[in-house]
Amino acid sequence: MSEAFSWVRRASQAGTRLMTALCGELVGEDDYGNRYYETRQGRFCGKPKRWVLYAGAPEATKVPPEGFAWLHGQCDQPLPKQGASRYGWLKPHHPNLTGTEAADYPLGHTLCRLSQKGRVSGHRGTQPWQPPE
Repeated sequence: MSEAFSWVRRASQAGTRLMTALCGELVGEDDYGNRYYETRQGRFCGKPKRWVLYAGAPEATKVPPEGFAWLHGQCDQPLPKQGASRYGWLKPHHPNLTGTEAADYPLGHTLCRLSQKGRVSGHRGTQPWQPPE
């Protein structure tokens, strides 16, 4: 984001924090430190307004599935306690890392850190195809 719009972003964040202080009730917090709120009173189409204040940079992929379902009114129960999982087989949620240093690239991609010089050779017992002579 350019510097010309940084004041717009700061003003928007200040407005959200003011609305949260005046009208919001803390419902829960997830493992990333995101805090979930809903309106104390007043409803829109029969449902309370719900929102999240992100910890750190505002990145929607940091919201785990339980938080997404609650924000969109798919469930009414508040978020589970931090670190609590409903199912033992459920893997921990990871945000989208596309465009960051930790992004995952397939072997052979020029930006892949695991492959040498952008070539796939000897990976998992595979060999490059050689045309018949």
